[in-house]
Amino acid sequence: MNPLVPCIAAAFLAVLAGAALVNADMFLTVSPTAHVTDDSNGFTALNDVRNIATVQIGSNHYALVASSFDNGVQIINVTDPSSPTAVAAVTDGSDGFAALGGASGIATVQIGSNHYALVASSFDNGVQIINVTDPSSPTAVAAVTDGSD
Repeated sequence: MNPLVPCIAAAFLAVLAGAALVNADMFLTVSPTAHVTDDSNGFTALNDVRNIATVQIGSNHYALVASSFDNGVQIINVTDPSSPTAVAAVTDGSDGFAALGGASGIATVQIGSNHYALVASSFDNGVQIINVTDPSSPTAVAAVTDGSD
C-alpha cells in the first residue's frame, strides 16, 4: 500500500432511503460494509436522511441520524460496522420532543459524563437537545425555537 494513503476510515453516506456504512481507503477504493433502510429491522427514522453524527459511549460506537421526512433521529449501534443495529428512534411531538420537525442537522457534545445530541429543525425553526448517555433511552432535555425565550 502507498505510504501516503491514510489508514482505512469508516465513512457514512446519506442515500435516498437510508444510510450506508462504508470502508473508505481515501485514495484507492470504497467498499460497502452494510446498508440499512427505513421501516426495516427496527429502523423507523431514516426517511430523507439529512445528516449523521457519531459518538462513542463506553466501548460502543453510535451513529445518530437526522431524518427530515420522519421528523426525528435514529440511533444506530455501529460498533460492528458489518452489522449495524437499531437502538432507538425519537420523533417530533412524542415523549417531550418538540423541535425535531424537519430534522436537518445533528452534532454531539460531551459535558461531564453525559452525551448530548444537538438537532437542528428546519420545520420547527429550532434546536432540540437530547441526552443520549443511554442510547437505548434518549431523553428530551430542551427545545429552543425561533421567537421563544
